[in-house]
Amino acid sequence: MNICVQPAGGNSTHFVRSVRLTLLSRAVHAGAKKLNANYPPSFRTAREIIQQPVLQDVEAVAAVLAEVVGINGGLMDFSGKNIFISGGSSGIGLALAKRFTTLNANVTILARDKKKLIQAIGSMQSIRVSDQQLLDWISADVSDYHSLEKKIKTHKVNYDILINSAGLTYPGLFSDLSIDTLKELIDINYLGTINLTKILIPYMISKKDGYIVNLASLASFGAGYGYTAYAPTKFAIRGLSIGLRAELKVQNINISIVYATNTDTPQLAFELKKMPEITKKLNSGFKVITPEMVADSIIAGMKKKKFSIIPGNFFDKTIFKFLILISPMVNEFVYHYSVFLAKKDR
Repeated sequence: MNICVQPAGGNSTHFVRSVRLTLLSRAVHAGAKKLNANYPPSFRTAREIIQQPVLQDVEAVAAVLAEVVGINGGLMDFSGKNIFISGGSSGIGLALAKRFTTLNANVTILARDKKKLIQAIGSMQSIRVSDQQLLDWISADVSDYHSLEKKIKTHKVNYDILINSAGLTYPGLFSDLSIDTLKELIDINYLGTINLTKILIPYMISKKDGYIVNLASLASFGAGYGYTAYAPTKFAIRGLSIGLRAELKVQNINISIVYATNTDTPQLAFELKKMPEITKKLNSGFKVITPEMVADSIIAGMKKKKFSIIPGNFFDKTIFKFLILISPMVNEFVYHYSVFLAKKDR
């Protein structure tokens, strides 16, 4: 399908007088104009041309493509936003809390260990941008809904952004893991995410604006050897995020899911001590990145309102995107290789 477009008013200073576009290229072109006032007037004129009612079907395609490629308007500004971060006393959560503090946001961190929370707040206060910034902490267990709700409501803060960063990992063979350990990972990783989202989302819906970021893992796409307790909880978070994205978009609430790889955190240090030897061999090829690198990737992705965020440099992201794309084949390979190593170690 070819289309001829004439610039409004016959102005050809910035645009060719007659442009022939296929349906797909026109849709992408229209999507590229689904932007904000940061663009010069000539681009806004182009958008008006493209929105002519003669091609409403193309505009609908453009809207979809714009979401796919991440064209969602201007970059997000975190200054003055009220941000709630679970797991904020260490690791990725703390790195995010510090980054948001330097962006003049009001940050509340949640964890169970009061001593670590106080230390974390101290490190945030030393880098605050303004004396008016609210930096606070809550000691609570994300798996205890009613206690969690009560403690959050006593702070009387309406949060614009929720970062679900709290999580545990406990590698080991399913047959060796206790039922209590299996339940704990479900309670903290998945139900903890459910609980905080359920508590904080009513305010976002009431004002039709908000942002929720769920930390998953590359394990969301494949349960490797030794991760039968951890990976299913991340599969669940991925499913939750996909469902919430569709439900909440009409409320102008954005969702991001973060597919982090091995990150240099206290959790990773604990994980390495518990890993079966076969799991260590399978993980040996994965690069370990810093919490700060993950935090920077998350914030960069949030600014563009990306749904899927993969931390790391361009090369790492490209590799992981490809692996996710072919995850069924990757899972099959990992399965056969794991079985081979298990038989070899017998």
